[in-house]
Formats: sequence, C-alpha cells, structure tokens
Amino acid sequence: MNPKKWLRVGSIFGSVVALTFVVAVMAPGAAQGGQALGHNVRWDLVLLQPPGSPTTALAGGSNIGRDAATGDTVELTGSGNAIPAPGDAAGGGTFVHRHADRSEVAHGFYLVAGFVSWQRRTGTFPLPNDGIGHASQASAGLLSLNVRFFPSDGSPVDGVLTIHCHFPDTPGPGDEGISLVIGPFNFVQAGGVTVFHVFK
Repeated sequence: MNPKKWLRVGSIFGSVVALTFVVAVMAPGAAQGGQALGHNVRWDLVLLQPPGSPTTALAGGSNIGRDAATGDTVELTGSGNAIPAPGDAAGGGTFVHRHADRSEVAHGFYLVAGFVSWQRRTGTFPLPNDGIGHASQASAGLLSLNVRFFPSDGSPVDGVLTIHCHFPDTPGPGDEGISLVIGPFNFVQAGGVTVFHVFK
C-alpha cells in the first residue's frame, strides 16, 4: 500500500492499524476473589482443540470484531497481561482489517499501550483441559486496554481494545470475544473465544 493510499485508509479507519505477535510472560499463582486488583491478570485469544468438539483451550487463537455500520471486520490474535493495582499492562498480537466484501484494508501488529479497566466475573472454566494455566486460575471478566496498531504500510494508530470472557455459568449477558474502538470504527464481538487467568 503506498503512502497516499495509507493516508486514505488511515482517515477511513479514523486511526487504524496493525498487529504481529507478542509473548507475555507471567508468574503463576492461585486466583483469588474480588476484582483481583493486587494480582496479575493474563489474557489470551484462545485456540480451541480439537476442532469441532473441543476439549482444550490453547493460546494462539483469533477473534473477530465487526462494525455494524460498515460491515468491516477486524481479526486479532493476541496475549498479554495486566496488573490492575498499579494500572500496568503489556502484550500484543496481529491484526487484519477487511471490508465487508472481504478485501483487505490493512494488516500488521498491535501493542498494548496502557491499562484502562478490569472487572472480574464469576464462573467455572467449562473445558476438561486448560493448556494456558491451571483451570483453578481461569476467570471470566472484562479487560479494557489502550492499544497502538502498527500497519505494515502506514503510520501507527491508537484505539481501545476490550477483551470479554463469559463462562456458561457467568451471570449477565453472554459477551464473549473482543471489541475495538478505533477512529470511526466500533468493532463488536463477532466470533472467537477468550480466557483470563489470575495469578498472585
């Protein structure tokens, strides 16, 4: 994509962007109640295996968000962590932004730029196998992060990414997946699975 075309895309995105894979390393421990403000919260966009009849959650999956007004989609991979008490966060992943006709607008990687909020929710991890942490550490919740996207051909763009995790017995709406507000786009959950693990 040439610079002029990216400037056009950037204004279309209002500020959009990119993503490539960043690994987050976290210390293990046992989950505790409340908002886990003194804990380390790991987030993952999950790969379910085997396909069709999953029994195991693994890191390395993707989630899709869709903008209702335009039909555009954004597909993200990603993992990271947040420490709510000091308002610290890190991580990242990759992205692909497509128009409703599936033509590609931009792709690249994103990095977490800051912590916004964390809300822990109750619920029971629903699969037999947890390939990311211990099932006892798994948690439902809602985590919002400031993120910066780096398109492969263009300037960085900032947005707010929210990771939604809802277990089958979690009270309230079944919001599962990712949402992303970036420029004029408001991508909401349109596919994929997420999970949090809460460590000391």
